[in-house]
Amino acid sequence: MFGLSDAALLSLGYLGIFILSLGTNLIVFIPVPYLLLILLAALSGQFNPVVLVLSSAIGATIGKMIVFQSFYSGSRIVKEKSRRNLTSFNTLFANYAWIAVFLAAATPVPDDIVYAPLGLGRYNKIKFLTALLAGKTTITLAVVYGAAFLTNSFLGPILVGSGETGLIELIAIGIAFAVVAVLVTYLISRIDWEKWGEKHMNKRKD
Repeated sequence: MFGLSDAALLSLGYLGIFILSLGTNLIVFIPVPYLLLILLAALSGQFNPVVLVLSSAIGATIGKMIVFQSFYSGSRIVKEKSRRNLTSFNTLFANYAWIAVFLAAATPVPDDIVYAPLGLGRYNKIKFLTALLAGKTTITLAVVYGAAFLTNSFLGPILVGSGETGLIELIAIGIAFAVVAVLVTYLISRIDWEKWGEKHMNKRKD
């Protein structure tokens, strides 16, 4: 990817950028540094910045929306008690969920850890979509319009990845993230959020 010429980048076109962003965001728990290509495309000067941002952000959003939908649909096979607890959790923290989705999408954190419990708890799809699109647009804007700055600062490797991570390392990272996501979702589903909410409301009344 580092050896791509301006001609090679241009041959991808906006459709290629869109497909790449969508496809890499379909990969669950393994952080694929697709933003590196967006950075290179921005630096090549061969793309309109606005169209480049839209192509990548919309593709990434669709990819993660499909992931969220898979968790959402998968909630049907979760035990009734666990699903009820996850739904109660989403209800109690609904005011913060939008912000959590936005921050997960707008930063290099392993965002599927956030999306998994929200999907299984059947968080509102429209709210999720708006937060996701806003976050993906923010991070893509930062890469495209901050390309020159990023390449000469310590933020570049953090945001787009160093590009030196091997396949085995990526798989190991993905497994680690998956384990954490499953653990977090399991712990959330084990807590009786209905009782917790009732106690919390009673304390506030007192």
